[in-house]
Amino acid sequence: APERERELQILSWDRPEHRPLLQAVEAEVPLGALSHQLLPSGDSLFQRPYRSAFTDIHLPPKEPPLWKPSVKKVIPNFTPSRTPAAPEAQPRPFPGTILLSSALSQRLEKLPEIPAPPEGRLLENPRFLIGVAADGSVQFLFLQHSSGNAQADMLAEHTIRQAAFSKGDAPTAWAEAALVWSSTP
Repeated sequence: APERERELQILSWDRPEHRPLLQAVEAEVPLGALSHQLLPSGDSLFQRPYRSAFTDIHLPPKEPPLWKPSVKKVIPNFTPSRTPAAPEAQPRPFPGTILLSSALSQRLEKLPEIPAPPEGRLLENPRFLIGVAADGSVQFLFLQHSSGNAQADMLAEHTIRQAAFSKGDAPTAWAEAALVWSSTP
């Protein structure tokens, strides 16, 4: 028969039979607590056989990996041909753009010419908080993330201020604007 589960009993100071056990626990007297009548006989507490926690773990034996023959690789034999080589394609320049969040992207009517970063440097794209007035002009422009170059940030701000938007209903429409630099070949 399987071993019975131990019972859980909550002790209370209101019950007179619990008070001696609670007093022995508070006084930190282990013999007084262990000899109390509410606990099972002391022999069963000390006579439990040792059982390692590792006895419950049963791992299957490892199997060695199966041997597979290596695949023979055939090295292709290229013979030179007399066909003319294609001319190298020149990379096309990217004209650059202004990326806008919210409904302002639909109101953008005229995109100014986007410059390349100054001195041909590789810079991050600056991000701005832009406020567009109801008449479509750029009213506010606050730098949120720098490109890493103060001169480039000023150039980006000047470029975004030249953008033209269609008229809107709100007195000021807010959005985030990022200038993506143009690239030259």
